[in-house]
Amino acid sequence: KNVLPFLASRILAEHGRALAAHASLAELTNLTRPQDWYPMARLSRRTIVAHLGPTNSGKTHGAMEHLLAATGPGAYLGPLRLLALELYEKMTAQGVYTNLATGQERREVPFATHRAATVEMAALDTDYDVVVLDEAQMLADDGRGHAYARALLGTRAATVHACGGAEAEGMLR
Repeated sequence: KNVLPFLASRILAEHGRALAAHASLAELTNLTRPQDWYPMARLSRRTIVAHLGPTNSGKTHGAMEHLLAATGPGAYLGPLRLLALELYEKMTAQGVYTNLATGQERREVPFATHRAATVEMAALDTDYDVVVLDEAQMLADDGRGHAYARALLGTRAATVHACGGAEAEGMLR
């Protein structure tokens, strides 16, 4: 006699809930479809502008001009706390109400329209006109690439300006 159907029915009867929970967990943790992770960002028609080139070639400066010229909210996302602080101070000095968010520090300004943050502190629940993603080549970094991918894929912005070295071109495509 074939015992396999009997065993299968017993396993389902005894462990059906655990198997269903495992299947649900497997679906929730499926990392093979990053395009499905951020549905709100994916619903909008976004433009990604790449500012690529060597160090000190004006990539971030050019992108920041677009950010400062935006009529709506905007954000700068950078790799270092000190860069976020520098851009926060620059925007504040130009009269732009700006919040600062890093892993070590937060400054909340009433009526702020802009945000300067480290890439790990990207606010994915806010709609922006312009976001500057600085040092986009960090997408390939083993330690922080996930934060850059999260910011690039999940930022709800009409325009994302990705600044970085020429090696970032393939990743941004």
